[in-house]
Amino acid sequence: KLFCNIIGKINPILVLLNKNNLLVEKRKSLNMVILFSTIIAFSLGILFSVAGIIQSIEHVADTMFYGDLVVESDIGFSSELENKLGDITGISDIQKNYEKIIDINDTEVKIKGIYTADSPYDLDDNQRENLKNKNSIIISSGLAKRMGLNTGDSITIPIDDNEKTFRIIGTIKTMEHDGKIILMSQNKFQNYFKDYDVNSLLIIKDKGISDSQLKENIKQVVDDNSIYIKSIGESKKDYISSNSSLIYLFYGLIVILLLSGMLMIINTTINLIKENEYSKKILGTSISLNILSQTIFGIFIGVISGITGCLGGRLIGSGFAVRLNESEIYNIIPSYKLSTFLLFIGISALITILSSVISSCITYKKLFGHTGTKGE
Repeated sequence: KLFCNIIGKINPILVLLNKNNLLVEKRKSLNMVILFSTIIAFSLGILFSVAGIIQSIEHVADTMFYGDLVVESDIGFSSELENKLGDITGISDIQKNYEKIIDINDTEVKIKGIYTADSPYDLDDNQRENLKNKNSIIISSGLAKRMGLNTGDSITIPIDDNEKTFRIIGTIKTMEHDGKIILMSQNKFQNYFKDYDVNSLLIIKDKGISDSQLKENIKQVVDDNSIYIKSIGESKKDYISSNSSLIYLFYGLIVILLLSGMLMIINTTINLIKENEYSKKILGTSISLNILSQTIFGIFIGVISGITGCLGGRLIGSGFAVRLNESEIYNIIPSYKLSTFLLFIGISALITILSSVISSCITYKKLFGHTGTKGE
């Protein structure tokens, strides 16, 4: 009995849709589904790819910055300044960020001297231990691919006026310096390079002191306008922001795609209403009934488009991820959350419902606005 009651309630709606345009104009309805499904698919594909790129940028920020505070200088750090920092209350340890830009086979490469015992890069224990050995280095995957190198190969690096051959003991994926970096131990870096840059110091603070208090302690001792003090969180945020500005253009593209789809659906629905005599009849009699009909129509188109578009978006997102990962700079793993799919299905349904309602109002105004009653 309950089943019959439900069917009885649904049947008038099915009749209404059949008389109106959903089932009569099958070809145009199908075209609308295909059109909006494609838009949803591309929007989701772009979203998954962009989210993956941002995750990669955040991962690089995690590997670049460690400790508690970063002290940066445009002119470098003198021994006197380092001694002053070392005497400040609340500082447990100071680590220099050793780096030098060199040219290898017409490729600009950043060489970094790292603390093998306490480095943020994703190195296993064997790699950290082997980096202490003579002439061992780790290079970025992007640089290895660019130069046709693999783990176990050798590479010749210009060192001041000489050259030195190093053995590659491993690779890492990173976007730092456009994915072109070489890591070696801090001790070897200092032994090999006499002219290098130290433009930042990593500060490890004592327990029980806050970042803000330590900043004040440093400022009281080091009164220098060329010194910039940031917490690790602030440094990561600045790095992510400076490398993500282009990403927000893709978010804008998603909005433009969805709005374009909405305009196309409005135009198509207006034509469907105009071409269907029953639609025009109920529109002239009652715009409310027509809006109800078009709302149900919009839900149908939106949900079907959302479901098929989400499936397509997953394929497009995976394809983008594979292509970007081939560059050896990114390490994108698209996250296909059910909540994201449900959100886009909801957005799809909402857009098509709004489009259908707007279409009814526009068509009514054009066809009957001059003769319609005040209530309607």
